[in-house]
Amino acid sequence: DKPEPPNQPMVVAGILVDKNYIATPITTTNVRRPDPVREFKKAIKRNQNLFPMLTHETEWDNYHESLVIEAKSQDLEEVITPSYVPLNQELIDLFDEKQKFMTAVFKRTLKTDKGKSIVRKYAKTSNAQKIYEELLAHHNTSTKADAEAEVAQQAEARAKYDEVMTFE
Repeated sequence: DKPEPPNQPMVVAGILVDKNYIATPITTTNVRRPDPVREFKKAIKRNQNLFPMLTHETEWDNYHESLVIEAKSQDLEEVITPSYVPLNQELIDLFDEKQKFMTAVFKRTLKTDKGKSIVRKYAKTSNAQKIYEELLAHHNTSTKADAEAEVAQQAEARAKYDEVMTFE
C-alpha cells in the first residue's frame, strides 16, 4: 500500500516533498524570504490620527514626547533617529515607505509657522528624517522656545500651587 499523498507540500529531512512525491532540496534560492516593505504595509495598523498636533511652540515638549512614543508603537522609530542609515536595498525601500508615511504625519500635525516651513522644505522628497532633525534643532536651540517653555512651566507650577491652596 502506498501512503496517501500530502495535501500540502511538506519538508522531510531538508527536502521539500509535494503532493506528487516530487522532492526538491531546500536551498536559499527556493525559500522565499519575507519582503520588508510588504510586511511593513500589512503588519501594524498605522494611523496618522494617533499622532499629536503641534499648534503652538510652547507645546513642543509634550508633542515631542507623544510623537516619539507613537512612532515607536507604529514601527517608525528609524525615521526619528537622525543617525539611522539603511544598510541594504531592502532596508532602503522599507525606510522610503516609512518616510513617506511620516512626511504625511508631519504635514498633518505640524501647525506652527516653523513646522509648516520645514515640512514644505522636504515634502517633495518625503525626507521625514530631515524634517524631524530640523525640528529638533529648532526647538533645542531656540531661545524663543526656551523662554516659552519656561513661561509654560511657570504657569503649570502656578496652577498646581493654586490647586493645592484650594484644598487647604
